[in-house]
Amino acid sequence: MTVISGCTKDPIPDSGTGNQISMKNQALAGISQNNAFFTAEVISSQNISMFSLGVCWSTTPGPTTANSKSATIGSSPRFSVNLTGLSASTRYYARGYVITNYETIYSNELQFTTLNVAPSSITTNSVSGITVNSAVSGGNVLTSGGGTVTQRGICWNTLGSPTTSNSRTTDASGVGPFTSSLTGLLPSTTYYVRAYAVNQNGTSYGNQIQFTTSSVTPPTISTSSVSNITRTSASSGGNLIAYGSGTASSKGICWNTLSSPTISDSRTLESVFLGAYSSNMSGLRANTTYYVRAYVVTNYGIYYGTVQQFKTSL
Repeated sequence: MTVISGCTKDPIPDSGTGNQISMKNQALAGISQNNAFFTAEVISSQNISMFSLGVCWSTTPGPTTANSKSATIGSSPRFSVNLTGLSASTRYYARGYVITNYETIYSNELQFTTLNVAPSSITTNSVSGITVNSAVSGGNVLTSGGGTVTQRGICWNTLGSPTTSNSRTTDASGVGPFTSSLTGLLPSTTYYVRAYAVNQNGTSYGNQIQFTTSSVTPPTISTSSVSNITRTSASSGGNLIAYGSGTASSKGICWNTLSSPTISDSRTLESVFLGAYSSNMSGLRANTTYYVRAYVVTNYGIYYGTVQQFKTSL
């Protein structure tokens, strides 16, 4: 334990009575990043009324009660005061004070420096809720390192040892557990995630956890047989049975005269609800062979049903 002691102050006459007041056995102990413990004893030549006594402190010499101060409770000449809310790695000046009927009297001054802030201690939660593009993790800030945890969250990448320069979340501040969501991930991809915490010492990281996102489940879609064939038109359609992993944005049928049509060829647009649908092809050429198939567009790609072949009338 660090202890800083001060000499007995020369007696000071109280202006109203001619009595003398002094402080002795001043000491500072328990100095940490944010706190210190001050003790002293007030000596008076007579029974002088002391309205308040305590300690005042500042980062510049000569602190007064206009600066930070803490009064003791009770009237005992021997008193102890806890100095709180200090900044780490900072030099302070402290001295005791006594407020009497007539004036405020200060003791000799003590100097001390608070301890440096250590790195925060943090762990990374296991990864759960893994989907094709998201997952859930988090962390637990066990200690603040004697400073203030101003920011915390998780960070991730696909290479390993992620930092706050990579993708990350920001989840409040302070010590304790927290939960975070990883979003915007790619399917079937291995990611590395770890929790982080920021205090005055810098950024600390938790243990690294590796996980792989789920693979994409394609939608299920089939192509209807072709009917109502004329010289310039025909009917087909499809059945969107399941969306799969993605979100559908459009569906319909597409056709051409070469085989394996795509949505870059002629096509229809239908509502993207699940179930069977019908589509009409128009503007066809007479006596011509066409290929048609159903399609659905999702955020993971374009998917097609089987190809149906037909020939328009003469």
